[in-house]
Order: sequence, then structure tokens, then C-alpha cells
Amino acid sequence: MNLDYLETAGLSKNEAKVYHALLRSGATNSAELARQSGVHRINTYDVLNSLIAKGLVSFIVEGKQRLFKAENPKQLKQLLQDKLDSLETQLPELEQLFESKKQKVDVRVLSGNEGKKQQLGEQFRLGENGTLYLFLSHGLTTQLRAPYTTHLRKFYVSLKEKNALVKIILPDTKEVRQRAKFFQEFKDFVKIKYVKDLDIAGFSWQAAQEVFWLTILTEPILTIRVQSEQVAKIFKAQFELIWKKN
Repeated sequence: MNLDYLETAGLSKNEAKVYHALLRSGATNSAELARQSGVHRINTYDVLNSLIAKGLVSFIVEGKQRLFKAENPKQLKQLLQDKLDSLETQLPELEQLFESKKQKVDVRVLSGNEGKKQQLGEQFRLGENGTLYLFLSHGLTTQLRAPYTTHLRKFYVSLKEKNALVKIILPDTKEVRQRAKFFQEFKDFVKIKYVKDLDIAGFSWQAAQEVFWLTILTEPILTIRVQSEQVAKIFKAQFELIWKKN
């Protein structure tokens, strides 16, 4: 029987075998447990002591022998929670180490639908309680293209709950204004400026916090992601200049 799920919960392979055998058999001695679980008898006591320490096994004494029994499997959930709590206490130190070694400029290329989904996910996280700058020179022509068709509305519905502000610059054409009606239901936090001299092109760029993205509408879609406070600051400043003039 595949007991990988017990190992995923934090048990060793032998612990999973012994614990599962106890759940099936009920209270039993170590010799019988070794037979049922397939774990060598020499190792069974060590495994049982480990499971006892984890609160998953207990025992009673009858005559001269110990009978072991499995405790409620809900204890597995508590074990995972204890590990998570321990990790939470260590995360600030780990993040500090990560930040101290992080490159000042991190450039990556995201490709295809999966890359775009990854970008939208990061923009969602960075947009929480902040501002997303979207320079959409493609004029929203991506609305009928995967993954936008299935993910775009979910993206903005989620942002609405995160106290985000989205500022969008678009070319000023009749077709673009028609496509931009999509944003009507999000007008409380999505602000749009139309620029008459902005030609529709096969690219767009976005910025949030310290990250800048350049999306090129090739096949598949390519996105160049740049994590740099300086780069993001330059593009956001340019965005604000255009915003104020229109």
C-alpha cells in the first residue's frame, strides 16, 4: 500500500508502516506489529518510541508485555501545524539572509501562458495596498487571447479586495474605449487615462514596487521581468509624466 501521504505529513517510511499497521490492527505487541508492518523487529522499538514522542502511539501493559495502539490521526495535522509554527518563527531570519544576498538587478524571461499567469500572480501580490502602473500600448487587444480570457477578470476581482490602486494608460481610439468598458465594474480602484498620440503597438509594460515587466505580444507571449528599484522608479516616473499631461 502506498503510504506516501503519511511521509508527506512528516513520518519516516518505517514510521508510516508501523502507524498504519496499528490503525488496522488495534492494540498489539511489538512482535506482531513487526510482522504486520514489515519493519524488522530490531527497528520496531525505535520506531515506536519515535511515534510515542510524536503523540501518535501509546501503550498499555498487560501482564509482562506492552500492547501498543494508534492515537487519533488528527494528531498528524497538529504535527504539521507545529512544524509550520516553528517555520514561521524562523522565516524573518531566513528572509533577512535572502535579502542580504539578493542581486540588485534580477532579470528573467517569462514565456507563454504559464509565464503570463506567473506575472499576474506576482502583480497581484505586489499590488496589495499599493499601486500598479499599466502602460498598455497594445490597446487591450489581448482581451481575447489566453490566458487573459480566463484570468483577467479574476485578477481584478481579487485586487478589489486588496485595497489596490491600478493606473492604466491606453491609446485613445474608439475601439480601445469600447474594450475598456471591461473596467467599468472596477472603476472604484482602476483609473484610466487615454493618450491621443499613443499608437497601438505589440507590447506593453507594467510596474509595481521594485519590479518592472515588459510584455511582447509574440507567439508565445514573452515577458521580460526586471527586479530593480532603480529601473522600476524610472518607468514609474515616466508613467506619471504622461499621466499628468493627459
